Amino acid sequence: MKYMTFNSSCAFAGIANMLAKKGISVEDYEVALGMELPYLMVREGGSFLAGTMLQEKKWFDIFLKKQGFELSEKSLKKEEVPGYLEKTDTAMLGLRIDENKKHAVVFKSIEEEIYFFLNNKHEGSEELDELCLTREELLERLDEEVMVATLLPCAKETVDVMPMIHDSMLKLDELQYAILDFCEEEHSREEVLENLDRLFRPVLLEGVSMMELLHEEEVAAQLREVREAFMQVVFREQKESVRLDECIGLVDLSQAIMGWKSVMRDRLEQLIAEHF
Repeated sequence: MKYMTFNSSCAFAGIANMLAKKGISVEDYEVALGMELPYLMVREGGSFLAGTMLQEKKWFDIFLKKQGFELSEKSLKKEEVPGYLEKTDTAMLGLRIDENKKHAVVFKSIEEEIYFFLNNKHEGSEELDELCLTREELLERLDEEVMVATLLPCAKETVDVMPMIHDSMLKLDELQYAILDFCEEEHSREEVLENLDRLFRPVLLEGVSMMELLHEEEVAAQLREVREAFMQVVFREQKESVRLDECIGLVDLSQAIMGWKSVMRDRLEQLIAEHF
């Protein structure tokens, strides 16, 4: 079984566990690095996405196509899922752990009408390695519409990520400006929380994880320091309103973002040199 080794990596461990069923042994961090994940950032509307927020076919295929596979994503009604699983050797889907949380698991087998799933988790966790569910129990844990991911064989291909990394550098600039603009105005705590995933998660959570994957400890440490100040103000003190530029080190944040951008630039230059 392949375990989670970094924050929120259940889908990446899921990809590794599906590949293991195909005879390919990789770890979740190798999937992330093979996707060039630390060097990617996108903008969707007013929201920025980085790190484990990028969990779609387009991104996973950057790595998978080098292995001779591509991701297939099929939307099913929940009643269709058991029959679909019976016809495949492995698949990844989200099961509800509670009312507000889903977790990516990997279908393993069906025996005597019991569905077995690998539970993507951290090694040493007290969580079960496997989930064993009847058809009824499975249906209870599914949303009405379910996205089921499988692996399809394809010709090996190296996806050109150079334009993606170049665009990611621009998006990182945009995110920096958006954060600075937000922090220079007073906001209610509710407004800060509403912008948590849109603005702050890509840098203060995902940015730390991505820099740790690359062993870029100086940049990671700067981001962790800003994150600690952010957590203190927003979650521990729980002030009703706040101007974040008075509470967190925006100079340190800007330096860390510049460091991340430099890491992206170095990788882009390396790829250009290898290509030409």
